[in-house]
Amino acid sequence: MNISNSGFEISLTPCVGDSSESVQTLQAWESNTSSQDGQGSWKRRRVEKQVELQSGLTDMESWLNQTERLLQDKGEPQDAVLLLEEARSEWIERKPHMTALLSLGKTRVQEIITDGGSPLTEEQKLVALEKKFTAIGLQLDMALEKAQREVELKALSKELTSLDLLFSGFSKWFASTPNHSLEQCRVKVKSMKSHEERVIKLGQRSKQLIARPHAGQEEADADANIQEFVTKWTTLMEKVLTLQTELGSEKSLSSKYLEKKNQLMKWVHGVEGELLSEHVILAPLPQMKKQLDKFKDLEQSIEEMLPDFNFVNTSGQQLLEANPSEHLREELQDLNTRWSDIPVILEERHAIHIKRLEKIMSEVRSVEQWLKKAEPYFQKMSIPSGDKTALETELNDVNNLLGEGESVKQNVVEVARVTKDLLDTSLQVDSSFGKHLRDQEVVLQKNLKNVLECGLPERKSKLEKCLEKHKKIADSITELTEWLVSLEENISSCEVNVAK
Repeated sequence: MNISNSGFEISLTPCVGDSSESVQTLQAWESNTSSQDGQGSWKRRRVEKQVELQSGLTDMESWLNQTERLLQDKGEPQDAVLLLEEARSEWIERKPHMTALLSLGKTRVQEIITDGGSPLTEEQKLVALEKKFTAIGLQLDMALEKAQREVELKALSKELTSLDLLFSGFSKWFASTPNHSLEQCRVKVKSMKSHEERVIKLGQRSKQLIARPHAGQEEADADANIQEFVTKWTTLMEKVLTLQTELGSEKSLSSKYLEKKNQLMKWVHGVEGELLSEHVILAPLPQMKKQLDKFKDLEQSIEEMLPDFNFVNTSGQQLLEANPSEHLREELQDLNTRWSDIPVILEERHAIHIKRLEKIMSEVRSVEQWLKKAEPYFQKMSIPSGDKTALETELNDVNNLLGEGESVKQNVVEVARVTKDLLDTSLQVDSSFGKHLRDQEVVLQKNLKNVLECGLPERKSKLEKCLEKHKKIADSITELTEWLVSLEENISSCEVNVAK
């Protein structure tokens, strides 16, 4: 809130730079009046008090305006805190001066009343200045509190970011390192403990911040993030300490078990890396099946490592029975799972593509067989004449083929869908084979369209026209036959009449 807009008109003149002129004026007035009433000494003191009051009011108003501009300045919170603290200290220092000014002002008001004048203007000035001074003090408190909260928020955010980077490193090490050694755990525990005091202080400072006056949603969100981080840090610390304890118990494991376990895990990592780096190349079905032959050496390697796997698995189970360890149990479970996955990883990756290719080939064969079945009907140049039964039989066959065509259309749509899916999901595609798949789809669509939209409909139309002509001829023959019979009967009737 801008105090100058509070509704009070404050015009405290003269300014500090004009105090000498004010003194001269008042001194002239004093000289003039002393000659009249003979009380020069008393008048001088009165003038001096007025000058002192005017100078003090001007100085106070100037400082309040300067402080008001400071409150309106939106600078960096860190700089603002220093300036606001300095202004707040000065406000406290000026408080006794303000009290003295008000006392002088009241004296001046009383003098005006004694002289028979109206003190309204002076009283309004004093009230407005007192209110402005009080308001500025409150605004300084609020602005300083806000700036301090912003500085603390920024500091907490910076500290949280710094600690979170450390936490990410510790968490990544704990989650991704395949084999944690006891010495590594000791180093990590020592490192985390060296930062533990920072984490505790971060949580405490966050709680103190949210407990401050006027703390809002921003502070609440920051506290929630920090408390969540403190919980994550504490949880990870407990896990690492537990792991250190469990690894300490593993010292009793036989050196042979540890040696075989480490060798086996190293081999598993190497095989997984080899499988992940070997991409399936989309090619004709026989070639894809041959790609599996590349891993015959891997199958041989699995057989060679099987005795070590059995030893580690058996020994690990025995050690668990003698000395239960959650870390060891999880490690053995992980080893068994990954060992079981190795022989089927590539098989599965190839099987998906092979299955899709086989589906495409099956659908293509189905469509081609139907096209071959339909081909004789629309490639015939002549229409059988004179044999109504043959025409009707062929028309029925054509109608059946057209009915089957709707189903064949869906087969072609499925070929297009599976082909697109196969090409989109394959990491590598043999260029000529990819072109073959696309061309195959286009040719099927074109041939099917020719048969269903041109060939068979045209043949059907010809057959229907031929049958219609056949029907007309048959009807004409029937009419002619009936006429001839009728004519013959008429002739016979005439001959009988003539004979009589």
